[in-house]
Amino acid sequence: MEHRRAVILTFARGETCLHPLDRFPLEDRRQRLTHALWVDLLAATSEEIALVSATLHVELFSPDELHEIEESSRIFVEQDDLNLICWLPSFEGEVPINMPVGLIADHERLISMRQGDFPAFRTYTEPRRRSGLPRVASSADMLVDLLDTIVGHLASTLRTLEQDLNSLTTEIFSDDERPRTRFPRPRGFRGRTSFRDLKGIVQRLGRRNALVANLRDSAVTLSTLIPFIIANGRHWAGPDAVARLKLVGKDIASLRDYTGQLSAEISFLLDSTMGLITIDENQSMKFLGVAALVVAFV
Repeated sequence: MEHRRAVILTFARGETCLHPLDRFPLEDRRQRLTHALWVDLLAATSEEIALVSATLHVELFSPDELHEIEESSRIFVEQDDLNLICWLPSFEGEVPINMPVGLIADHERLISMRQGDFPAFRTYTEPRRRSGLPRVASSADMLVDLLDTIVGHLASTLRTLEQDLNSLTTEIFSDDERPRTRFPRPRGFRGRTSFRDLKGIVQRLGRRNALVANLRDSAVTLSTLIPFIIANGRHWAGPDAVARLKLVGKDIASLRDYTGQLSAEISFLLDSTMGLITIDENQSMKFLGVAALVVAFV
């Protein structure tokens, strides 16, 4: 994995995307931080964390706190600030892994802390992609917008994964010995899947099962945030943000059901593939047994 440059990004009222703090003149950076609607710390150093903490008068998460797994340590209120920690899948390595994201929100701003360059966050660093979107005016809208973007990316990943499983299903159960018909074979059809291909499919299914598990765990952590934000941030979030949060909560519930269905499908494909491997191995053993008998009587 490449070394990631530490960076502080800021999002001001009336803007549509994040801007690196180091692009602003040195004498303007503290003012930019003070008036930012969203401050995003990506792989921030201890010096950068201290700068943001001192400038905004807020206590940020320590690296150990970001990895807490108890719910009471992941979502709590401190000095009227909502402290939230969720887990999101990072696709920077060969195998996606879940990494923590810390969120601190109040009526003035949103602060996020992360080590991974998650796709949902990357959306906010692409000006051309976000130029036509409405301007965000409050920290509550910013928080809801971010959560909605995260859930949307999880849903997109699950849809892509489902399409990949459909392709694997065709690959696993393909058979060139079926009767001839007047219907053409599917594009990309290669006939019976070989023993070596089946072993590779088992590895691919294992990786996809790990991804589904990560997506499910991410959805679980996100699902705990929604009712907590509604209960503790209602006085500054406003009815519109609360209504949007409830819709995001429903989307998360759908994602959890979706991951359960995909997990069951992967289990079925894995069992089927192992069964085909066993059949191929038995046929190979029978062939070797017959060959040994022939050799013995020659």
